[in-house]
Amino acid sequence: MTKSDVHANQHTAEHAQHAEAGADDNSTVRGEPGKSVRIERSRDLVTWELAAIVPLPASGQRLIDPAATTEPFLFYRAVSVP
Repeated sequence: MTKSDVHANQHTAEHAQHAEAGADDNSTVRGEPGKSVRIERSRDLVTWELAAIVPLPASGQRLIDPAATTEPFLFYRAVSVP
């Protein structure tokens, strides 16, 4: 997966990220500091599963998903938690 920022907005992320096994599996989620986001992952962009719920500090939240090294492809999205 290439490094990029996932910017979470009020309802859903503006970006889905693609991961390749063996590639750099780090991402940073940025959004309104103090809010939390639900990180979801998918193998097919149809079925999404919860990967984590993380708080957003001012510097952004770095994510490392161990599943990214065992799957040929993974997509990610960040969804705002009310």
